[in-house]
Amino acid sequence: MRHRIPSGMTDADSQVLRDLRAQTITTLQSTVGQCLDRVSLIDFPNHVNFGDSLIWRGTVDLLRGIGTDIVYRSDMWRCDFDVLAAQPSTMPILMQGGGNYGDLWPGYQAFRERVVERFPERPIVQLSQSVWFGDPAAAARCNAVMGRHPDYTLLVRDDESLARAQEQLPDLKVVLCPDMALGTDIRARLPEPTTDLVVLARDDRESSFDMKATPLMPSSTVTDWHLTRAHQVMWQLTGVPGALYYRGGSRVRRGVSPALQLSYAARASMNVRAAGRILAAGRVVITDRLHAHVMCVLLGIPHVMLDNSYGKVTALYDSYTHRFSTVHTAPTVTEAAELAQELLASRPAAPPSASQLRAAG
Repeated sequence: MRHRIPSGMTDADSQVLRDLRAQTITTLQSTVGQCLDRVSLIDFPNHVNFGDSLIWRGTVDLLRGIGTDIVYRSDMWRCDFDVLAAQPSTMPILMQGGGNYGDLWPGYQAFRERVVERFPERPIVQLSQSVWFGDPAAAARCNAVMGRHPDYTLLVRDDESLARAQEQLPDLKVVLCPDMALGTDIRARLPEPTTDLVVLARDDRESSFDMKATPLMPSSTVTDWHLTRAHQVMWQLTGVPGALYYRGGSRVRRGVSPALQLSYAARASMNVRAAGRILAAGRVVITDRLHAHVMCVLLGIPHVMLDNSYGKVTALYDSYTHRFSTVHTAPTVTEAAELAQELLASRPAAPPSASQLRAAG
């Protein structure tokens, strides 16, 4: 099955994307081997972080494209270890990729360590992650827990994470693999730009810049990932199966499980579409979110990227996304704004918005 190439990309960028997807599939096949036909995929990102949803969608699209049957999906809070234990011992457990491998987000790390300890007989693959341990003791614990497993592989998505993992986690099998989000098939038709500049800025513990406090340009929108009011209602509705599953007994869980699987797909698609709408509103984008950068690459949007608190955005850029023509980097918000002005000068102006037309009339 061929993977869709987004229509907004240049031919050269499309070829880069094909190469990275091929590299990802080759890595998965060489890591998992003949058992890749049926897998469990766990740690669904059941929250409003569009980047994590993009990773999930990219993973599902890549696996579906090579004929893999994902027989079980779960999020961290609803992962049924009894269901996993009933599966064949040869069936791999794949764990969601992202940027939370380490001690910056300890809840996710604790969950994956529990899985590895519980299933020593199963092949387990941690999909492409950024690795960051600030506490040597936490790294040592991870190395001990994962290192005891006879068939555990950690995929990392950038060269810096590879170097950190080789130093801090010496007993693990570590393999470089592109970010799974690059496998996402973008299907939605996006609107035309309505403003010159969209600034997608982190508002959490990984932020290094206060872009809301930095003067940019009048025709700019500063935001973070968010759902519209209508989509917030839809988000709550799609969460009903998960709430029933979480609170119910085994009989309720069995009955609601199909609806829970559908809710995962609906929530991931909702987030990915919302991310596309937010970013496509700008002729140019400035961002310090790694997957806003990846989404801009997939949509062919010129953008300027700043780094997060521990360097994972630049690490991905240095490893392979520098090969895309639409990506540019800057060390400060001021320099990012200057570069955005240069990019805007070379692009066609956005059409007037509805409010501008009404004002003119």
